[in-house]
Amino acid sequence: MKKKYSNTFYIGLALSAVGAVLFFSRVRIGSYLFPRFGSFDTAPLFLVGWALCIALMVFRPSKFTRYLLIAVTLGLVITVILSAHIYFTQTPMLHFFIILAMLFGGAGLMLREVLKK
Repeated sequence: MKKKYSNTFYIGLALSAVGAVLFFSRVRIGSYLFPRFGSFDTAPLFLVGWALCIALMVFRPSKFTRYLLIAVTLGLVITVILSAHIYFTQTPMLHFFIILAMLFGGAGLMLREVLKK
C-alpha cells in the first residue's frame, strides 16, 4: 500500500528547497581546474590518459579498455572536484540563521511526517 503524505510533508519539502536555494546562492566556488603536486601539473597526465583510452575504445574495444576509460574519467572528475575552492560569501548572521531555520525546519517537518505512525 502506498503511503499518502499530508500537506505538512509538502510544506517541509518546499521550505527545505527554498532554504537550499538560498544557501547555495551564498556559496562561491573557485577552481584551478587541476591540482598540482609540487611542481608537477596533473592536467596533461589525465588528459593524455583520457585521450589514449578513447583511442583504445575506438580501435580495440574490450572490457578492459571500458574499465580503464571509466577509471580515468572518474580520476579526472575527482581531481577537478578536489581542486575546487569552496567558500561562503559574507552574509549577515540574521540571514544565515533564516536560511538554516528554513533548511532544518523543513527537514524536521518532512521527518515528522515520514515517522508518523
